[in-house]
This record gives sequence, C-alpha cells and structure tokens, in this order.
Amino acid sequence: MTVGKNINNDEAKPYRPPVRVRRNFNEEAHVTDVDQRERVFLESVLDNIPNMIFVKEAKDLRFVRFNKAGEDLLGYSKEELLGKNDYDLFPSAEADFFTSKDRAVLSGLRILDIPEEVISTRQKGSRILHTRKIPIYDSRGRPVYLLGISEDITEKKQAEESRLQMLVEKEARRKAEEALRARDEFISIASHELKTPLSVLRLQAQLYSRYTKKKMEYTKENMDQLMELIDKQVGKMVRLVEDMLDISRIRTGKLTMEWEVFNLNELIRDILERLGEMFKTANCEPHFSSNADVVLGTWDKVRLEQVIVNLITNAIRYDGGHPIEINLKASEQSVQISVADQGIGIAKENLERIFDRFERAVELSSVRGLGLGLYIAKQLVRAHSGRIWVESELGKGSTFFVELPRVSCPIQNPQLQNQTPTPNENCNHQASQ
Repeated sequence: MTVGKNINNDEAKPYRPPVRVRRNFNEEAHVTDVDQRERVFLESVLDNIPNMIFVKEAKDLRFVRFNKAGEDLLGYSKEELLGKNDYDLFPSAEADFFTSKDRAVLSGLRILDIPEEVISTRQKGSRILHTRKIPIYDSRGRPVYLLGISEDITEKKQAEESRLQMLVEKEARRKAEEALRARDEFISIASHELKTPLSVLRLQAQLYSRYTKKKMEYTKENMDQLMELIDKQVGKMVRLVEDMLDISRIRTGKLTMEWEVFNLNELIRDILERLGEMFKTANCEPHFSSNADVVLGTWDKVRLEQVIVNLITNAIRYDGGHPIEINLKASEQSVQISVADQGIGIAKENLERIFDRFERAVELSSVRGLGLGLYIAKQLVRAHSGRIWVESELGKGSTFFVELPRVSCPIQNPQLQNQTPTPNENCNHQASQ
C-alpha cells in the first residue's frame, strides 16, 4: 500500500518532458559551429594577407601562430615553426636582435616599429623586413602574447638603391662633363693669355729688328719703354706659369711652405706701395687701416703675399674707379684681413663657386685671367689653417675675408681640397703682440 501510494503520488505530479536538455545541446552545438566557422574565416584572412604575421607567447617567446606568407618567406612549414623560438631558426646575432626587440615591446607595453631588419631564410637568403611588434594583453592588462607583422621590403630597397646609384652616376657624369668643359675653357683661356704677352714681345722684337736693319738707334727713352714693356709682359707670363705650377703642386701634395715670423702690417703696406701704379691706372685709391701698429705672426710670407695681392688686384679689376678698403684686425690668437670694393658684386649662387678651379663670378669674355687665383688663394689660406670667404650683393660690391691663426700650423701633405687643416707639432715659431 505504501508503495502504491507512493506510485499514486508520483502519478499525481505533472509530466515535464526533457525539452530543456535537448535545447541546451542544440545551442552548444550551434555555438561550436559558429566558433569553428569564425576560426576558419580568421585563418583564411590571415593566410591571404601578403605580409608575414606571427604570434609569440610572452613568457618564453615561442611561436604559436604563423600565417601562409610567413611560411613562404621563411621556407618552413607551420609544423616546423610552431613551438620554436628565434634561436631555433635563425643565426644567433639575428636571434639576439629579434629577442631584444620583443622584450622591449613587452616591457614597454607599446607598439614598436622597426623600419629595417635583416632575416635569414631557408631558400631566399637574407631578406630585409619592415616589422611592427604589438603586445597583446589579458583581461588584467598583462601582456600574454606578442603579435608581429612583417613586410618584405627587399625588392623595394634594391629598387631604391638602384635608383640612388643611377642618380649618383648621373651626377658623376654631369660633374665629369663640367670638368671637361672647364678644362677646355681653361686650355682656351691659358692659350690666349700666354699668347698675348708673347705677341707683344714678338712685335717689339720685330720693331727692334727693323731699327737695327736700318741702322737706326733707340733713344734712351725708347729703350726704357721697351725694357719696361718686356718686363711687364714677361711678368704676366711668369704669373700665368706660376699659377699653373701651383695647381700641379696642390694636386700632387708638393706645395711647400716656408714659415717665418714677420709684421703683417708691413707686408700689406709693401704690397700697396708696389701696386701703386696699378691703382693709379685704374683710378682706385687704397685705404688701409689696422687696429695695431705691429701685428706679428708665423706665416709663409711669400704665399700670404700671393693671397693678398690676388684679393687686391681682383678688387682693382672689378671696382670701376672707387676706393678700395683694406682692413686688418688682430686679436690675441688670430688675425682677419678684409678687402672691400664697390664694384659689380657677386650673385648669391656664385659666392661658393668662385673658389673652385677655373671658375669666375662673371662671364669669361668680360675679364682676363685663368680663373685660378681664388682657388689657389683658398688652398694657401687652408695651408695656414685659416679660412677665406666672401660677402657680396650684385651691384653693391664685394668684401673678401681671410682669417688666420697668429701661429699658423701647416698641413704636412696639402692636397687641400679634400682635407681639413690639422695642427703641426713641428711648427716651432712663436708670435706675440
């Protein structure tokens, strides 16, 4: 009876079919199917991205994910890559580099951009990658993975290098062509400049020959004029030849310097006195000023005179009858010489170029000379461990500056256009105010 009662009581309870259990099973199956489709979709997306994508565990930096582009680039299958670290796959130097960057990303908790890094591959040799490394965090903000995205830029770099090489070669060809044109111009100018005094000397020799054939005598005045003319024309040729020889000496490192202590004030005054006739002919008046009566220094007197004469004669040539200002400023350690004219001036784009070989600030036809004076002056100033420059505006004249140490220490091997002056311990002379 009790059993029956129990049964009757059970029968009294309403029947509830196990629908909920069956619905839960369907939902779980549905979720699993969605997850699977999402995983397949994400795998497909990753494998179709042309850049290498990889994921490492933050703890030991072992690879846990690689896409198809990464397999193709490195030459390893996914099975060979997963579970490995950089030291299992790459040379130690590369592995050290990769690992150090990984640690920097994980410790700094920031994205790291590596514009160029070299990686060794199994089949493609060394490649150049542009890589970005990104920390992946858990719910507590702790890095658990490291995501890497690498673009193979090898071909891009090679194309860039090829383009740069082409530009370099093009520039080299342009400079070579300019040098050839400058050389041809120099030869033409040198031939003309040397021919002119020779023609004058020849003409005077022919004239003298006619006099002697006719048994005519030169008066003393005629002979003085002839000797003065001969001396002037020979002097021109000597200067031209000396300029060409100086160029050869500079290029071969055989330019010699003779160092002595002298008063720079006296040298400049002597130069101005010797150029007096030239000033008178050009209707230019020189004005010389100095902040000291005696300015002693250790320099090469002949070479420094060559520089100053060049600057002053250039000023006379381009000045056009205006006063020329020569100024000397001396300090305890250095001196500065300036030569200022009120001539035609120099265009801004030519301020550096005029110190190059065979270069001028004006058209070649408008002034005579080889175009070597300022180039030689620059080399001689640098041989004194000094510097030379010009300040000028078109139509407003030019001022050339020469700055020298009071005790110039020469360069031992003055192939000066490619060297920076360095002190010479053998410079024994000393100068004082």
